[in-house]
Amino acid sequence: MNIDKTFIGLLGMDDNGEFILQQSEDGKIVNITKILDDIFSSSLKPQVYIKITRCGRLLFEEDGLVTINVDEDRVESHYICGNNLDKLLFYETDNMLEISIKKRGKFIKNGNKS
Repeated sequence: MNIDKTFIGLLGMDDNGEFILQQSEDGKIVNITKILDDIFSSSLKPQVYIKITRCGRLLFEEDGLVTINVDEDRVESHYICGNNLDKLLFYETDNMLEISIKKRGKFIKNGNKS
């Protein structure tokens, strides 16, 4: 899994409740939920850096493991460093966002850094 991307576009949700971003430069659809699920399910458990901005305003910036937990609304959500990324994305649907996702060089495997 090689991730070092920045996506700019209109955030929405598809019929499956997944977050998608329609890129402004070429109109391609990027499934943000699928990217997060792939990171979470990776056997290497990579550290990732995620930064989200809207109109130059920082909304989210974390560097750590992607986890999935049930939030206070009983919804399975992606978390990074204890922050509910899915909740933020939910409240930012229909907005133009810049989302940067970068895989870090350090990995966690069976609780040990390698």
